[in-house]
Amino acid sequence: MKENQSISRFEPFYQLAEYLAGYTDGLIGIAVGLPRQVADERYYTDLPGGVLESVGRLFKRSVKMYVYPTPDPVTGQIHTLENTTAPPPWHHLTKLLLDIGPCRADSIVRGILPVDSHA
Repeated sequence: MKENQSISRFEPFYQLAEYLAGYTDGLIGIAVGLPRQVADERYYTDLPGGVLESVGRLFKRSVKMYVYPTPDPVTGQIHTLENTTAPPPWHHLTKLLLDIGPCRADSIVRGILPVDSHA
């Protein structure tokens, strides 16, 4: 691969995108497990615009978020961006981001699924 790659625990994601944008003008791809905290308002109390401001900051540059399936630790059921519903009213935002393209549900080989992106 000719692309630069990095593994990070940098969160929230908009801060990661802002950091990486300081090093490139190219596309920034962020691969994540199903991020439950993206629409959790308590993570964004420091932003006047809350969740909406964080999403605007995340996708204002050439950023694409690849969301791969995540197994439920209790049931083993595979959760994807398409079959998991965000809580109201954020389900509209999830659908919008899928429709316009900055978020993409990524498929992944079942053998690699046990990777825990939240550890």
